[in-house]
Amino acid sequence: MLEVSVLRAAGALLAMAFLLHGFFQLRRRRTAPGVTVLTLLTGIGLVGATAFPQTVGALSWVLFDDSGARGLAGRPGARLFVLVIAGLVAAWLVALMLMARTARLRSELDRLIRHQVVRESPEAERELGPDTVVVAIPAFDEADNLPGVLARMPERVDGHRVRAVVIDDGSRDATCAVAREHGALVTALPFNRGQGAALRVGYDFAVRAAAAALVTLDADGQNQPEELPELVAPVLAGAADIVIGSRRLGRHEVTVWWRDLGVTLFTRVMNLLMGTCLTDVSSGYRAMAPAALAQLHLTQDQYHASEFLIMAAKLGHRITERPIYFRRRSSGASKKGNDLLYGLRFAWVLVTSWLRPV
Repeated sequence: MLEVSVLRAAGALLAMAFLLHGFFQLRRRRTAPGVTVLTLLTGIGLVGATAFPQTVGALSWVLFDDSGARGLAGRPGARLFVLVIAGLVAAWLVALMLMARTARLRSELDRLIRHQVVRESPEAERELGPDTVVVAIPAFDEADNLPGVLARMPERVDGHRVRAVVIDDGSRDATCAVAREHGALVTALPFNRGQGAALRVGYDFAVRAAAAALVTLDADGQNQPEELPELVAPVLAGAADIVIGSRRLGRHEVTVWWRDLGVTLFTRVMNLLMGTCLTDVSSGYRAMAPAALAQLHLTQDQYHASEFLIMAAKLGHRITERPIYFRRRSSGASKKGNDLLYGLRFAWVLVTSWLRPV
């Protein structure tokens, strides 16, 4: 006869296994944050079910009879119940292993694509060097907006050459051709991967070239290239590792009120989690030192802004801000998709990045 005490002991051991596994996942750089969170939650749930079975309605009905005597004996379908629970646990373990393997394959595929893209862009590698401020511009179907952005790019900043690198993120229009016509270095991803993935290619170029600084800005005309000298100045002077262009410190054209509210909310959550004093965590207009970039392990293909800042803060990088003027898109529609889903995914990335080790 199977005693409840045996079930409790087995549950406690299983809970400990999940919690230990989750702890070791936190220390691994390439474990998917979602896998870690689910592992820890499973362990915590098993602890609760084992220590306080009476709080689990359906389970307590099986484990306790009306007189309070413990045991599964005599209960209809008791063996089936145990088999189902064992099967669910086994299926959950298999799911966790598959998720971990998928995360590893995603990381390896990302590295392979970036390596190949850089290899296929010898012109960019020849043009960039320690005397260069690299301006990485991810672009997806931005042929109409790029000319205005590139035409306003300064040629030199504080004695350093400014070279724009447009990373074509699988565009279906003439983004590549237009960028080349306006003097930018161009590299292209084989398919649309997301702004975060495109930016990692720009990071690779800056790090490999040991550039003086890297600046990232949007291709849609929302960021002003004329503000680049002031933004990058603290990095070139060695006074900061990362400089964020803040619409809160400067001016911005509000598109819809809920996006503006979202920026405020996420900024406060970021400051609370990391002890920072930032005003705009979702700005894509940033300047950074390539040496600081080389230390960051980034994984987010789309909702990358919060991941970038949280990982930089964990490493103790010096982060400061400069005021910018943030405008509406010059033309076309935003690529961010549904605002509610974007906000939920941004929040998920913020929390899981906070849980990740550096």
